[in-house]
Amino acid sequence: MDYKEKQKIRKIFAKKGMPEGACFGSKTGYKERNHGNKVIFNALIYFKEPYYDLLKQEKINPDDFFDNGKYSLLEDYEVWQGDLDLTKNKKNLEKIAGKIKEDLVVTNEHTEKQEDISQRKNIFQKIFHPLIKKKEYY
Repeated sequence: MDYKEKQKIRKIFAKKGMPEGACFGSKTGYKERNHGNKVIFNALIYFKEPYYDLLKQEKINPDDFFDNGKYSLLEDYEVWQGDLDLTKNKKNLEKIAGKIKEDLVVTNEHTEKQEDISQRKNIFQKIFHPLIKKKEYY
């Protein structure tokens, strides 16, 4: 994905109240103020298909991802990074996935999958963690 396309997508995130590099400040303070919310500090959001393709091909391994220098394999497919409150932003992520017509995967900073956001309508499943499916808004 080229720079212009990535910037266009990041503007969509910002319009939904999710600016690139969002930072909640004190992790402890945020968790105390938002008790019970699913929060991922230093979250990364990727296009889902390349993420899973690279996992299947065993080109990336979340256990040693940064140690073996393979981050650059996913860097082109990263569309957002920052602190993320999934409880508060679930609907926004579904709308964003629909707008850009791409399934997304949310990981923590070590690329361990946390959530999937799909562009298909109202499909809920479980894959390791709750699966979020995008609703069509276009």
